[in-house]
Amino acid sequence: GPLTSLYAVNTEETKGRGTVRWRTTYNLGGDIGPTVLRSDGRVLFCARRLGAYRMMTISWAGEDINPFTDSHAVGVSEISPAEIPGRQVLYIETPELQGDGGGRLCRVLLRRPIHSREVLCEGRFRTPQALPDGRALVACRRGAATYGVYVFDPASRSLGRPVYDSPLWHDIDAVALAPVEAPPGRIPCVEFASVLDVGALKTVGQ
Repeated sequence: GPLTSLYAVNTEETKGRGTVRWRTTYNLGGDIGPTVLRSDGRVLFCARRLGAYRMMTISWAGEDINPFTDSHAVGVSEISPAEIPGRQVLYIETPELQGDGGGRLCRVLLRRPIHSREVLCEGRFRTPQALPDGRALVACRRGAATYGVYVFDPASRSLGRPVYDSPLWHDIDAVALAPVEAPPGRIPCVEFASVLDVGALKTVGQ
């Protein structure tokens, strides 16, 4: 079926050009779940490789792509990354891409993301999102029940009572309506030139 890629787009129209949009990833397996790291402005996303998703980073302009983690298991996907206070990233590890997408809740540290993987809680979790106080909102499913929204404390690795849980449907993707610090701007190192503009290719990288 159709695969998704990441694109950059301006949020305000550019004079004389309107809305400008360009593709930034070209992964043959598809890319999902982009989020901008508040600590350094990189885009953290999930790229499908060899049948599973792995977390990668790239600049907003589509350069400097790098692995973010080194998965410990074949066929296990890393999805739904979310940066939380304390230079940490929560994410979900799941072997069930065709199921409901639930899996164990894990954490890496931005200082050493490849070597700091921790499993915080086993179970069926989805879509972690940061809270200003260092905790996180997560969707959790227990047994045959539907997903509900809970508060999770990474420090104590404890799951609190449900914030909201309807028995009629799955509750996921909860986001706190709270101010967040804007990420630092990153200036691209590559200028964009049309492949038809042969003269311009002498002075810019393509």
